[in-house]
Amino acid sequence: MAVCLTAQPSIEFGQNYHILSEDNIDQIFPNGAFDSNGVLHLVWVNDSNGHKDVYYTKSIDEGFSFSEPVRINSHANTVVAYIQSGPKIAIRGEEIIVVFMDDRTGYTSVYISISTDAGITWDDDIRVSDQSYLEAYPEIGVGIDGMLHLIYYSYNQNYSFNSVRYTTSSSGSFEFSSSVPVGISNEEMEPCDCCQPDIVISDNGDLYIGYRNNISNLRMHYIVKKEYDSDSFQEPSPISYFSDYVSYCPSSGPSLSIMDNNIASGFYVSQHNNSYVNHAFLDSLNFSGEVNVSPGSGATQNFPFIILKEFVIHTAWIDYRNGNPDIYYAAMQLGGNELVNEQRISDDLEESINVQKDPFLIFGNNILICFWSDNRTGDYQIFMANTGGEQSETITIDYVQDWNLVGLPLQVEDASYFLIFPESVEGTLYSFDDGYSLETSLIQGEGYWLKFNEEGSTSISGTPINELTISLNEGWNLISGIS
Repeated sequence: MAVCLTAQPSIEFGQNYHILSEDNIDQIFPNGAFDSNGVLHLVWVNDSNGHKDVYYTKSIDEGFSFSEPVRINSHANTVVAYIQSGPKIAIRGEEIIVVFMDDRTGYTSVYISISTDAGITWDDDIRVSDQSYLEAYPEIGVGIDGMLHLIYYSYNQNYSFNSVRYTTSSSGSFEFSSSVPVGISNEEMEPCDCCQPDIVISDNGDLYIGYRNNISNLRMHYIVKKEYDSDSFQEPSPISYFSDYVSYCPSSGPSLSIMDNNIASGFYVSQHNNSYVNHAFLDSLNFSGEVNVSPGSGATQNFPFIILKEFVIHTAWIDYRNGNPDIYYAAMQLGGNELVNEQRISDDLEESINVQKDPFLIFGNNILICFWSDNRTGDYQIFMANTGGEQSETITIDYVQDWNLVGLPLQVEDASYFLIFPESVEGTLYSFDDGYSLETSLIQGEGYWLKFNEEGSTSISGTPINELTISLNEGWNLISGIS
């Protein structure tokens, strides 16, 4: 008998980065995917005083820099997004498919935006739901044969729950079949009508839907399976055996992840105000006992997002132990009974009143990235942290004709002033230390006088500086800021 032993990687998240700054705009619900070329495609919702749109950007260096964001929904200001139910992205070769909700017709329906050239251009969006009234909480996945699998919730005219709908689109096509009910709603039970479901697809093409059920206010988590060569779904199986009686919708659905013959789940139990993870073999779907993500937290833990990789369940969640919600991370090997390597990902002050939400984890080339929405700048903006190297950034500096006070806000390989400010007058860079000294290079934190014959601007690319200690002399000093 051969036994494979794996050691849990020692993962440490680095500093937080504000990736795409926009004033007076809330950026919420980030979601992304890597394509086969290692390009990261990221989508989210821009919310301007209730007017919502879906935006897209991509990164060719695993999140160290991003392209200029573009709006990808055709009809402006009518996108709908709920907790856990922002835009979702799927990759099929060079095709990028983004599913989202929109109420341009008066009822919320499900749409997709499509790029067939890896995100360079986007076609007009297409409605893909086919019911008469409210349709919401879509989730999309790509099967082993290139088929698109789409589910969403359908509601009646009075907004009561109707059914879970399932539809497909063949490889090379964006025309979806007439939707069919999954068969998990009846007079006794229905999915919790405001909790986002999740879908995953195994290596052999089987489809799994995870959802929160509702049987007379018993809101437990279940999973339902459709085999690759079958047209119907099997009977639901419980993910968790915790009895979660609650008279309102918790607005928190499960997160699923698959690796080989293993499936992992993360979910929130409202009665406990806690989040848990567990796992099962795909051929049995008998889930292990629930493991609390952080028993010592002593506060609400919600919206766990999980990734199963190399037999380790990586989990990010929202935690209220410091008063306001922060993003936390921990991990557990399959078969374990506790999560370890717990750490706070958000690096603002613990006693701050900032709010972090909408955590999303994704693995690149052995680098784990967490995206979330963060209001530390005033508006909710997309932030990220990763377990890899340092991030690059580009800053544009304007200058006027004649003398300017300048500095070096980033770490760069060569800090020669004629490379940083190529339009400056040669031999005019002066530092100050109880008198002026002619210099040839800039040092971070120090200020300089530099002369230009004409006004203009220059762009500096380098590594952001999160913290810097500078020495000050008695009397006058010339200092500069950091990024």
